[in-house]
Amino acid sequence: MDLFRAVGCCCLMTFPLFSGVVDTTPLSYGELESIAFENNPELKVKFQRWRSAVAKVTVAKSLPDPVISYAEFLEEVQTRVGPQRRKVSLMQSFPWFGTTELRGDVALAEAKVLEQHIQTQKLTIVTGVRSSVYDLMLLEKKIAIHREHHAILQALEASRKGAVSAGQTHLSNVLRIQVELEALHDQIQSLIAMKAPLRQALEYWLGTDLDRPLPSQWPMSTQLPEVDMLEKSFKAQSPVSLANKMSLEAGDAKLKLADQMGKPNLGLGLSWIDTGPSVMPNTPGSGDDPLALTLSMSLPLWRGKVQAEQESVALMRDATESHGEVMLQEFKRSLAQLQYERSDAMRKIDLYRDQILPTAQDAYRSSQKGHESGRIAFQNVLDAERVLLRFTLDLETSKRDLAVAEARLQQLIGQL
Repeated sequence: MDLFRAVGCCCLMTFPLFSGVVDTTPLSYGELESIAFENNPELKVKFQRWRSAVAKVTVAKSLPDPVISYAEFLEEVQTRVGPQRRKVSLMQSFPWFGTTELRGDVALAEAKVLEQHIQTQKLTIVTGVRSSVYDLMLLEKKIAIHREHHAILQALEASRKGAVSAGQTHLSNVLRIQVELEALHDQIQSLIAMKAPLRQALEYWLGTDLDRPLPSQWPMSTQLPEVDMLEKSFKAQSPVSLANKMSLEAGDAKLKLADQMGKPNLGLGLSWIDTGPSVMPNTPGSGDDPLALTLSMSLPLWRGKVQAEQESVALMRDATESHGEVMLQEFKRSLAQLQYERSDAMRKIDLYRDQILPTAQDAYRSSQKGHESGRIAFQNVLDAERVLLRFTLDLETSKRDLAVAEARLQQLIGQL
């Protein structure tokens, strides 16, 4: 009997599709990111563009196509060995030495730039996925907190109704609670309705629908290195910074390629001439078809065109170099802002968790006891409950702000 049970368990493990069991394990952040990397449509577009650019490297390094030409003489050219009737030529041109290699270097550098665009998109996806998950987590916690406080008010309503029946309080206190309950119920309904657009935002980043629960715990806060180390990380691993470096490499190769425009192109050709038999009998070489070897060279006479191309490429490279400085300044500005948001969120979390919330809870319990003893008005009880609700929500909002700031920091320094 135990053997049959073991076999049955193995079958269920091997063929889970037939068991009807739905996987309810919450997805991890890493699993969500893997799903997004596989399905995000924008990432697919950038990947296809990169593959197209890689294919162009071979095209750039290739020689021009050879040219074959055919000439039919309208009037035969009479020669001693016979009349020449037609000619077939084959010509291959060759760019100046090193030109094809430079074209390949330019194409390869441009492909590397697009490769960094893929990494940039991945970082954007990670931040988008995590921010969307954090928004949904905050929404769920807000709903739970509102429902908890709704239950507190319901219990308070029941006790006040009993006090009204006993003649210990006024009916207006019960009506105030009912107004608070209706307002809280409306807020809960609005929060529930917000789930659909937030989930749609997450599925946009993922590129697919979800059928498993999301993470329910805030990520652990990490210790950040010093500003100098963060700046070094940005320069060394951020795809935005690396793409700028690759663009500079492409600019250097284009400068060399522009210089090649002033060099001539060479050509090598072979011609075959169809020759008929000579009219003179016993002529040596009668009817022999001659072969001609052709050498050609282009003449780059229009120097203005060459100089304009060189100037254009040089200016573009200078612009790329200047853009690198702009990016570094933008990084420092964004880093300062995100560090402020991060430290401010951490300060609020410590303040709400360790000081304000415990005090608000004590204030609510004290006001409730004071009202029961007749020393405090019932409005003070409701005010204390509102304050407790607000600070409980503020604590969770600060946790979300901290998580988002850290996700954006990782994106800024290029850390997946």
